[in-house]
Amino acid sequence: MIPAWGGKLPGLFKFYEEGIVNRYKNGVLKEPTKAQLKEIEHLNFELLPMIVVAIIDKKYSFGVDFNMHFVDYLLVGKGEDEPVCSSNSNSQEIVYFRSFVKNINDPMSSEIGDVGIKEDQNGILTRII
Repeated sequence: MIPAWGGKLPGLFKFYEEGIVNRYKNGVLKEPTKAQLKEIEHLNFELLPMIVVAIIDKKYSFGVDFNMHFVDYLLVGKGEDEPVCSSNSNSQEIVYFRSFVKNINDPMSSEIGDVGIKEDQNGILTRII
């Protein structure tokens, strides 16, 4: 049986079923770096029973001189840690994941939080919130 989030993110769900963790970097599907693979191993051990299912690696610009680089490790678990499907105010279907958000600019501010994810028709994931 496919969970609700799997129906909303069919590309990601296919990789999840195959046990493949991909990195989505600035709209392109790539393999995780060696450092990211090490982080996945650490998170999968530390955050059991949740596991990392994908990485979103993106730099964001806020104004002219303020750039941030975040790496979101999307987590899937059971019960309250299972991704939740919802619609935002634009009626856009979003799946909310628990995520370990690594702040590359300031690693001390990295934390677990909730992030909204959407998948385009090419299977590329984008962080919404």
